[in-house]
Amino acid sequence: MHPTPIQLDHSIRRVLTALRRRIRCYVWIQGVAAVAAVAGLVFWISLGVDWFFEPAVWVRKVLLSAALLGIAAVAYRTIGRRAFAPLPDRSMAILLERRFSEFDGSLLTTVELTARPPDPNDCSRAMLEATCSQACAPLRGVRLGAIFNPRPLRSAVVWGILLAASTVGFWSLASDEFGVWLRRSVLMSDEIWPRRTILTVEGFADGVALVARGGDFTLIAKADTTAQDVPRSVRIEYRPEGSPRLDATMVREGQAVAGRDRYQTYSYTFRGVLAPITLNLRGGDASIRNLRIEVVDAPTLIQLDAECKFPDYTGRPSRTLPATGVVPVPRGTQVTLHAKSNKRLTQVKVVDGDATQLVADSLTRDLESILALQQGLPRFVPGADLASDTAERIKQTADRLAQLHEEASRRFAGNGSSQAAREFLDGIAATRSDLIEVLERRADAAMLESVGGRLQALLGLLGRLLSFANFDYSLQPIDETKTLELTLRDVDGIASNQPIRIILSAVEDQPPQASVRLDGIGSAITPQARLPFNGMIHDDHGVDRVWLEYAVEGREPRTQTLKQVTGIATHVPLNEAFDVEGLRLAPGQKMLIAVKVHDRCNLDKGPNVGSGDRWMLDVVTPEKLRAMLESREIVLRQRFETIVEDVEGIRETLSNLSFDDEPDQPENRPVEAAEPGESERPDTAERRRGVRLLRIQRARQNGQKDGQEIAGVADAFSDIRKELVNNRIYTEELRIRIEQDIVEPLTRLVLDDLVQLDEDLARLETTHDDLRRSPELRDAALVRTDAILKTMRAVLARMVELEDFNEAVQLLRSIIAEQEQLREAVRERRKAKLRQLLED
Repeated sequence: MHPTPIQLDHSIRRVLTALRRRIRCYVWIQGVAAVAAVAGLVFWISLGVDWFFEPAVWVRKVLLSAALLGIAAVAYRTIGRRAFAPLPDRSMAILLERRFSEFDGSLLTTVELTARPPDPNDCSRAMLEATCSQACAPLRGVRLGAIFNPRPLRSAVVWGILLAASTVGFWSLASDEFGVWLRRSVLMSDEIWPRRTILTVEGFADGVALVARGGDFTLIAKADTTAQDVPRSVRIEYRPEGSPRLDATMVREGQAVAGRDRYQTYSYTFRGVLAPITLNLRGGDASIRNLRIEVVDAPTLIQLDAECKFPDYTGRPSRTLPATGVVPVPRGTQVTLHAKSNKRLTQVKVVDGDATQLVADSLTRDLESILALQQGLPRFVPGADLASDTAERIKQTADRLAQLHEEASRRFAGNGSSQAAREFLDGIAATRSDLIEVLERRADAAMLESVGGRLQALLGLLGRLLSFANFDYSLQPIDETKTLELTLRDVDGIASNQPIRIILSAVEDQPPQASVRLDGIGSAITPQARLPFNGMIHDDHGVDRVWLEYAVEGREPRTQTLKQVTGIATHVPLNEAFDVEGLRLAPGQKMLIAVKVHDRCNLDKGPNVGSGDRWMLDVVTPEKLRAMLESREIVLRQRFETIVEDVEGIRETLSNLSFDDEPDQPENRPVEAAEPGESERPDTAERRRGVRLLRIQRARQNGQKDGQEIAGVADAFSDIRKELVNNRIYTEELRIRIEQDIVEPLTRLVLDDLVQLDEDLARLETTHDDLRRSPELRDAALVRTDAILKTMRAVLARMVELEDFNEAVQLLRSIIAEQEQLREAVRERRKAKLRQLLED
């Protein structure tokens, strides 16, 4: 039979239970206070972060999650892990034993031994009862409060009350701000904090703005003048990618006046942006963070051609030319530009002098005009009544938006599944509704201003819907030089860095050029002359008509067609003659004549007229013209005699050439100088070679000069022959004498003999140091020169014969003239005698 267990004394159990209850109460109070303190601290920290930085939603979500995790961790650490932990009697006895030494281990022994079945081997029953009695004795003096450290509890409670009370106080005193914090930090709303300063920026969609690579970007910030505070300055902190952080102060533009100006504007320009830039703005108590400027390629043209439809008078087919730099086109050309861009575009602005045109879809142009109409509305103070003209313009804007919505609905009917198209149509409808609401309220500045921003966004959306990479631009016929400047705007809203300049140079149709001469006609003609016109007529786009314009002294000017031109000919050879015999000219008259030509130009000024040389011709008798030609023959014969003497001088120079370099006189005896005035020098082999070379060169130069002069004489005699023929005063014998006996021999000399002589002298000049070959070449040149002289003397003899023939003819003419005079004198004398007889 087991012994009866000894029960723990009731007084001891009561003390242990009381201690256990007080411990749990301590833990709960301290835990709740700690959680309250942490929650209050989290509130104030999140309030400060959200107020000063206004982080994005995802950042606020992270902060809220971290706060909840922190509060949960504190609650678990201070309450969950401690308040529900088991507190056995043994642990309570240990706490009492440690704090109160008078138990002297009796309490712990009593608790341990009474908690298990009695074992005679441990102790006797009497001993256990004595120990229990010993443990009960000090209980009356035990104060359980002495076991606890009040400082942690007091600290937690104080902080918990302070932070919780401050939170409640903030909620009661600033309920609006508390609501903003609640909606932003807990409900994750995008609502912004109310500020004394209201700061906005332009051109950033979702916090991102785009700029062309290498271009300038002007940041525009606006402070609302209706807010409590308008900052004196706005600071900007920015960091280009790969560079350290920088800061700057934005430029304040003017001084906005509240009630007159809605915004105070600040600007800052980033020059030559090559890398993305992250930036923050701060002005007053407002800040805008995490803005970013992204760099994209600027739109440009990768192909630009000019399709030219040339005017009819040019006769040229249409042609496509590369439109780079200056494009010259004939005046009156219809030009169409065909362009291709590297990016999709929303519009192209073409500036032509003072005129500006927009290459864009009709919907885009309509929306641009509506936006311009809306932006032109006068600003007014909120709460003021709308002026009647302002209300009328708002109504016009709403009506045009309705028309635009109707047209866009038809255009996008086949694109109903496009989310962007539906978004655009809904945006137009909503904007029109806002304008109607403004009209109904008769005043709502904020709503009216929001319309402008919405229209701007809709314009960008429409541009993306109707974007294009290829476009055409047609011009009116080019009447004068045009300078076009093309500015591209792509779907990102980026404009080309510099306007693309094209110069269409209007090339005036030039007058025809008549390079015409009178062939075989001098300054005088006979009444029966024939005027041959030879030459070439040039025009840039084609000759239409060639005619003569002449005026005879004492008569009205007249014209006569010289040549009919068929087809389109830019180069017209002219070989026509005009017979003046039908004009019944009289000796002593003067005739002014010129070749005229006009082209095919049919523009406003009509054809361009060109003119060749004008010739003033004296009309003389055949006898006088023959006398004039005979005088020219005499002059030519005298000139030819001089040329013969020059050729004889060449022969003499060649015959005096010596190729013996050994002096036949004393060494220091001077030789004849090579040139007049040249000082005498000792006769040496080198001196002889120099003199020989100089004489050969001089002979060759004289031969070339004489050849040119002989050619001139031949041409002059040929002109005389032509004048005889064209004036119809020639005889066949005279023509043959001039042509066969003078012109042809001289022409052969120039083209054959003198050329060969020049080649002989050139070889002699090259080998003048060769004492073996040079004499042979000299002798060959002498033979050639003798043959030339023989021909020239024969021609000179024919000239003399021709002169004698002309003198004989002239003598015969004088005899005939004297005979006629004598006959006339006899006739007059007979008449006089008859009159005398009749009188008698």
